[in-house]
Amino acid sequence: MLHLLAGVQKELPEQWNNTKKLAISIKQQVAPLQANEVANIRRKLSEFDVRQQEFRDDFRKMVAFAYSCVNPYDELDKVNSVAVF
Repeated sequence: MLHLLAGVQKELPEQWNNTKKLAISIKQQVAPLQANEVANIRRKLSEFDVRQQEFRDDFRKMVAFAYSCVNPYDELDKVNSVAVF
């Protein structure tokens, strides 16, 4: 029994080192993929910001915000149906 434990005790540090080397290797392989995904997310976020700003600008120009608007709630309801993505 002690002989088996001694054998396992010698193998564990070697297996641990192999595991750490494998983790480093995988991190290096994944890094470019992760960088591409970050770039994609930033691009999508930028596109969303542009769309949001355009919508905001259009929204503020609406008739519902003019003092001469007779029924602003109907106008807001129309925009609400368009705004739901």
